[in-house]
Amino acid sequence: MTYTKLRFLGGSRSLGELALAKTKPLFERFAADPNFLAAVLEMRTRLEPEAQDYSFKTSAGAIYDIDFISGFLLVKYGIREKGGTLRDRLWRCTEAGILERTDAATLDHAAEFLRTVDHMVRLVSGRAHKWLPATEHARQVTENLTGEILKRHFDIGLEAELLGTMREVRGVYERVLTV
Repeated sequence: MTYTKLRFLGGSRSLGELALAKTKPLFERFAADPNFLAAVLEMRTRLEPEAQDYSFKTSAGAIYDIDFISGFLLVKYGIREKGGTLRDRLWRCTEAGILERTDAATLDHAAEFLRTVDHMVRLVSGRAHKWLPATEHARQVTENLTGEILKRHFDIGLEAELLGTMREVRGVYERVLTV
């Protein structure tokens, strides 16, 4: 799954292209393996924190769920171009007919929301955190900034909105990645 993010950034282009070419047999091998999905699901489960510890990245329904969906689909269905942003990868799956447009939209919006909140927490607190700040003031500032950036208002509060979004993502994850 890590190699789905491999891309040329700088240095020797021919070496970068060679490295990318060397991943093709790996992708083909995993795509053909009848245990590939089970292995992906097991890997994702190992990365999830305890239920009471929320994380923008690793909780059920968070960024890793979205990333695992796109990575699995790109490998399983032999999509040649696996790089790009998470948004690019999701919509590439839709263009290939392996991810429903409504699911891609749900995942795309969720990823934007989760990353925006994560970045606003960093801005407000001055460092990375797994979840929302502990103090009410910092949470309110995070909510206000997130709302301004995304042009949204969170009637039920930012944390409730996050948890609802993560439930939606996990629903797509469970529907798309079924054994």
